[in-house]
Amino acid sequence: MKNKVLAVVSAYNEEKTIGDVLEVLKKVKPVDDILVIDDGSKDMTKKIAKDKGIEVVSFKDNLGKSLAIKKALKNLSYEVVFFCDADLIGLKAEYCNKIIRSVIEGRSAMCVGISDRGVLINYPSSRLPITGQRAIKSNVLKTCMNSKYFRGYGMETVMNMYCRINKLKVKCYIFDYKQVFSIEKRGLIKGMKLALPQVWLIPRIYLSLKLFGWR
Repeated sequence: MKNKVLAVVSAYNEEKTIGDVLEVLKKVKPVDDILVIDDGSKDMTKKIAKDKGIEVVSFKDNLGKSLAIKKALKNLSYEVVFFCDADLIGLKAEYCNKIIRSVIEGRSAMCVGISDRGVLINYPSSRLPITGQRAIKSNVLKTCMNSKYFRGYGMETVMNMYCRINKLKVKCYIFDYKQVFSIEKRGLIKGMKLALPQVWLIPRIYLSLKLFGWR
């Protein structure tokens, strides 16, 4: 089971893009298994994943990304987990390979891949990357999942801060894939209603962990 890698795709109503993302992940050589976490989708997300032969953990209600992942991975037995969002366009196997190999080859405890949005955005994004594309050692992830802040869309911030507080090496790469944001998928009003509470959660977690340490 040395360096066994699990690719995790958390999805909520992503029927338009999840099929292409899964096809890419099937080509990623370090990945041993793929798991789709269907967080209460009402569309064809679950069926598309199952039709491609992918294992699916499905929740009846929408729990929120972090809680759904925490519940689905409670018996995690892999050495490395690679998280990948389901709403990506232009994802390539070589991008995933680069992220994962940084961790399984011991060059980092966590490695993230951010979408190229120009130098003015790329630099701050690389310092505290809020991106779903990341590989992380499972022992680090398990500790992060015990944090009270591992909820909503706060999991990426928790992982970032845990590595920073404990001086664990993190690498960041920039790739030219595109992510379909909430406003594009759900319209302005619904998208903003969903996104704003989560955007506010990120600095709250960051400041709390920075000021008071890991908890």
